[in-house]
Amino acid sequence: MKTVSVEIKGKERELEVVWYDPSPFPSYQINRKTVEYCAREIRRVLRELVDAALVNKLGLCGTTLKKLAEQGSLLHNALFSKTDDAGDPKRIRNYFDKLTEPYQLRFIVSDDIFVPWGLVYPRDSSELPEGFPENQLEVWEVYRSFWCLDHQLSTIYHRISPDAAGDASPLDMLRVVHPDALATAVATLAKCPEDDFLAWLNDFSGEPLTTYREFREAWRKRGPQIGLLYFYCHANKTKLALGNDEKIEASQLYLLLEQDRQLDSSGCLVLINGCSTAVGAAQGEFLQATSREGLCGFVGTETDVPDIFALRFSLSLLRLLFRKGLSLGEAMQCLYHEHFPLGLVYGLYALPDFRMRKEQAPDIVFDKPQNFSFGQVGTNRLEASCGI
Repeated sequence: MKTVSVEIKGKERELEVVWYDPSPFPSYQINRKTVEYCAREIRRVLRELVDAALVNKLGLCGTTLKKLAEQGSLLHNALFSKTDDAGDPKRIRNYFDKLTEPYQLRFIVSDDIFVPWGLVYPRDSSELPEGFPENQLEVWEVYRSFWCLDHQLSTIYHRISPDAAGDASPLDMLRVVHPDALATAVATLAKCPEDDFLAWLNDFSGEPLTTYREFREAWRKRGPQIGLLYFYCHANKTKLALGNDEKIEASQLYLLLEQDRQLDSSGCLVLINGCSTAVGAAQGEFLQATSREGLCGFVGTETDVPDIFALRFSLSLLRLLFRKGLSLGEAMQCLYHEHFPLGLVYGLYALPDFRMRKEQAPDIVFDKPQNFSFGQVGTNRLEASCGI
């Protein structure tokens, strides 16, 4: 599948946009404040979905999903509404509307641009139903025009090398967790299909680390051998919490994680299970911290995420990478489909070509297909007020 790239460069009041397929279209500028407003509204509606899922009322949220598509449609309009005399975004929009060949989208962004581009909705949202579709396993089909569902969308920081991701199968995994938060979520999965996979993770990667000092020492010693760095903890847009007195600032990660890798080795993928880690802030954010030399980006969240859902979603992602051998982009798109709509909370901010197959990984087998958006999704949120 070919890749269509969109480069977004930040200015004080505008954003410069350049589309590539593969040659560049003429650039144009769009209103920055309008785009940032759309991003805030999309994340606000996502949080409404999380609120409903926590009280097992997601099936009553057809109007909320329609509202999410409405905000995604506004973001789509903002992306193609120029503020200067250069370029012709209407012509570009028409070109891609008529493109019949499947393609994946890759947004390449500069500093301080924190937008959930995967939730752009390019269609007329008024055509969507007011009620929630009855079939929970196929509900994504109704909303398939969201770019993350349709185009395997990823967003990467502009300084990351396009060849930073590859086959990390020979490399190891390192886990860093809030011990109480993990124990609470794991307890709910007792005698569930994930049991054997969790036990295998302990054998494969060792017991998870629970302090910054342990993590720092392990990374300094083993960093070049780590292909996947996994966090499960409380978080907000600038920091992670492993406990009441154990905090990791995004700026600390930025300083710690850079490393030299062999030229033929894949960069490390960072998976952050915690609330709002993709939102970003001027005082430090995870997009830059996970895009340094030796890294290939991160999978993060656009708003709050329930603890049980976060654990099950991340284990399913590891299963698709380790057991099924899918690329990161393929695996994320699969999970967006299977666990719609709550899976939309996760954003792909990494190179989608990353792979990490582990032949010895056990499978996770359910009696029937599951959508983790429904049922018991959480005992709490992995958010700031619960540990930061």
